[in-house]
Amino acid sequence: MSDDGIVTDSGRVLRARMMAGENPGSPSWFAIGSGDWGDPQDPPDETADTTVLANELARKQISRHAYLLLDDTNGTITYKGHKYVESELPTPIVAFFVEFAETEAQGFQIMEEAVFGGAIVTNTTPYALAADVVAPGALVWVRNRAVYTKGPNDSLTCISVFEEK
Repeated sequence: MSDDGIVTDSGRVLRARMMAGENPGSPSWFAIGSGDWGDPQDPPDETADTTVLANELARKQISRHAYLLLDDTNGTITYKGHKYVESELPTPIVAFFVEFAETEAQGFQIMEEAVFGGAIVTNTTPYALAADVVAPGALVWVRNRAVYTKGPNDSLTCISVFEEK
């Protein structure tokens, strides 16, 4: 398990298509799932060839993105052992944000998170249960995590960070 998650092969293809001038659809949905591994406190490593979550529960449209700058003194976003602040200008590091409200994903045991892009179709927006996903799109980024149970009075803010090297 990587604390930062990994960009998948399909995510790299989506990025290549965007760089080639195509419009395949940028990262736009954040999904959560319950995984399918035995020990909920010891998730397996992510693999770049992953194309779907092991057990997707729900997803929500990404609400915003921000470019990040390294600032270990004033930063509020932790990534790869450092702290970052949001930048008004584009940088090689971009973060995607989503918030699951108190009424969304209640009681779900979350052990995997993902960002999807491309051609995504759901029956409901901006929040969709897995059964409402008609076409999932391309899995861009995935992270396995120790189990977190979202309570009925909890909101959950999720951040995924991509760094171009």
